[in-house]
Amino acid sequence: MLAVSHPELTSSDISNGLGMDPDNAFDRGHRIPPYGSGEQTGAYKVTVWNVGHRVEGQRDFSSELGRLVKRLEAESDFIAVLTEKGEVRVDIQLGGRCNIGDVLKPSLLGQLAALKVTLGIEVFPDMD
Repeated sequence: MLAVSHPELTSSDISNGLGMDPDNAFDRGHRIPPYGSGEQTGAYKVTVWNVGHRVEGQRDFSSELGRLVKRLEAESDFIAVLTEKGEVRVDIQLGGRCNIGDVLKPSLLGQLAALKVTLGIEVFPDMD
């Protein structure tokens, strides 16, 4: 998943700058929908924007990450605008019921670092 948060830009600004449509996006100030209790929990303090990409039946997720990084490098000027005041993060989400793993090469990690893109890794034991 590619996730962006920014204190000033709108979700439209982010979509236009990246040339991608989000799966979810909420602009700063948008009311946070109620959870369990049914009560409003406030408003987003920053714009949040994300798009997911699901890959199944492939253990080496680094190749997919590499394709995403190449796409982000093509928009490196805009990524720099985003990371100046906000955050750009790639989250790798793994299902925990199967043996999955990969090696991220220093060159790929260096590309992420050069873009100032953070990397998150999550394991979901009950994700199929």
